[in-house]
Amino acid sequence: MLARFACLVFSERLLRGIRGGWKHLVQNWTLCARKLFRYRVLDKVFSVVIAMIVTPYVLVSIRRVAMRKHVWFSVLGRVERAIVNLTIRCVEEIRSVKLAMIVKAIVDKLNEAVKSRVERLMVTAGSSLARTIAEIAVSWGNLEAVEWASDRGFIRYVTVMEMNRPFSRF
Repeated sequence: MLARFACLVFSERLLRGIRGGWKHLVQNWTLCARKLFRYRVLDKVFSVVIAMIVTPYVLVSIRRVAMRKHVWFSVLGRVERAIVNLTIRCVEEIRSVKLAMIVKAIVDKLNEAVKSRVERLMVTAGSSLARTIAEIAVSWGNLEAVEWASDRGFIRYVTVMEMNRPFSRF
């Protein structure tokens, strides 16, 4: 009972703090899911939290962004699009654990597809390249370079520079 109360309080705080659009919502959603599974909370509580986060309004905004980025039809199959469309039309609150997990998988898939090439490369190769450069700078005596490895601006800079190199591995 205490775990259920803690997760509901956590999800209410999470909902109050969402102001960064649906990408921020998906990141918070994943954080909430990790938090729930870390404490081994029951599936019903997980579906309650997802039902609180995913409303038809949120799904409409996700669909709108996916259609604008031209990934709605290319990434999702007919069945997945139908599930989202029917959820928007017919469901006010997701109560089913299965439906909640399916919708979460679809939203995660769309979130990954909407990311730009630079964002994807920042995660895969840019962070390791920035870490290598930071280690070299530290070995040369620049002690402030330790922070470079976690600086998103520096990781983006290194990624873009590597992408623009004539014989780049990207």
